[in-house]
Amino acid sequence: MDTSDNAEPAIGDTRIGSDGALQHWDGRQWLPYKRQVEAEDHTFRHEEDPEDS
Repeated sequence: MDTSDNAEPAIGDTRIGSDGALQHWDGRQWLPYKRQVEAEDHTFRHEEDPEDS
């Protein structure tokens, strides 16, 4: 069963979508790549919070 053409992409793989925007694969679907970057930015801000409490 070697159908490399139909193989799922690896998690984190990127492609250019039909609209020309960069997308990444999260294991189930293609998502806008920007969303992943925003999530990482939020994580960095969250790590700085403990000093405030």
